[in-house]
Amino acid sequence: EQEGTAFVSGDGVNKPKGFLATTTVANSAWVWGKLGTLATGVAGDWPASDPSDILVDLVYAVRAGYRQNATFVMNRRTQAAIRKFKDSS
Repeated sequence: EQEGTAFVSGDGVNKPKGFLATTTVANSAWVWGKLGTLATGVAGDWPASDPSDILVDLVYAVRAGYRQNATFVMNRRTQAAIRKFKDSS
């Protein structure tokens, strides 16, 4: 549990530097050493219409060579919100 926390939020002092402690940039401006991000368009929430579209964009923002073994890292509340997404069909 402590190791997982360090990989997420560690400060790099006697532990790994977590990805949340890394400088972020818009994915379109990504450079080596920065963490690319995609905005949902709504502060702290999902878009009101077609919220799952941002997940599709997120999956395909990862280079193909890394996508095959990629995984999502999220808390249970986020996972629950995603599983409740609906579409018209």
